[in-house]
Amino acid sequence: MGLAAVHGIVKGCGGAVIVTSAVGRGSLFEVYLPLIPRPDPPAGENAVS
Repeated sequence: MGLAAVHGIVKGCGGAVIVTSAVGRGSLFEVYLPLIPRPDPPAGENAVS
């Protein structure tokens, strides 16, 4: 159930889970999530002169 829950959450966010498996080497789970833009700080804060 854990992997199914992760897949549902990641897919709901617009991402993906990619699984690669090799005998004798194990499995690799890659989780990709979309980037969201960072909001600009309000005017006057962290201003560079």
